[in-house]
This record gives sequence, structure tokens and C-alpha cells, in this order.
Amino acid sequence: MRALIRGPRRPALRVWTRWTAGFLAFPIAGLVGHRTDLGSLGLMGAVEGVLLGVAQACALPRTARPPWLWAAATPVLWAAGWTVTTLAGVEVDARFTVFGATGALAFCALSGILLHGLLPATATGRTTGSGSLHEVDA
Repeated sequence: MRALIRGPRRPALRVWTRWTAGFLAFPIAGLVGHRTDLGSLGLMGAVEGVLLGVAQACALPRTARPPWLWAAATPVLWAAGWTVTTLAGVEVDARFTVFGATGALAFCALSGILLHGLLPATATGRTTGSGSLHEVDA
């Protein structure tokens, strides 16, 4: 019989709090109104991405490749999300503070590829750092 045992890890609540603290990027980027042309929305996405990227980079595991890559890429990914939303014909004149499903799909696909490259690979039977799982005979 095999069982998965969790290795040493940072307190989950602290990591979760750091990761989700970036929600503040949404209302901050949408304050004081904003124009809805493509350039302005791309800039708003970049502002959201800076705030969110820094907060989330702090929550990445220590075994992740340089977390600053996440912080640097997130503004570009958010700007891309707003660009895709605008080009898909979403009515951005409604001044949403978060892009629509088309932008979210683009952001999620691209950020997933980035995270796959940043996070360490895991293999059965060995640990790769804090918070990893490994198998033991029970």
C-alpha cells in the first residue's frame, strides 16, 4: 500500500493570502475612470498586472525559477487579456474592471504555460521542495 505524505511547507493561509492579495489590482486599476480605447485598456491591464504579479510572485514556492519572471510577465499577460477582449468585440465602453471571457481565456492559457515553466517538475518518490508530495510505503 502506498500513501502520499506532504513534506514541509509554508503555512497555507499565508501563501493563499499573498496570492489573492492581488485582487486589489482590479479596483485600483479601474479608479478615477478610464478610457476604453485599445491603448488605454492595455495600459490598465499592465497596471493590474504589476500589482497582481508582485503579490503573486511573493507567493510562489521557493523552488520556482526566478519569481521575478512571473512579476515581469503578468503585466504583459494582463495587457494581452484586455487586448484580446477589445479585439473580440466585447463592449468595453461599459468600463469593466476585469476583462471578459475571451481575455480570461487568453490570460489563463498564456499564464498556465508560464507557470508550467517556472514551477519545478515533480517525480514520484522524491520531493522537490517545501509543499511537495512524495510516496511512501505504508
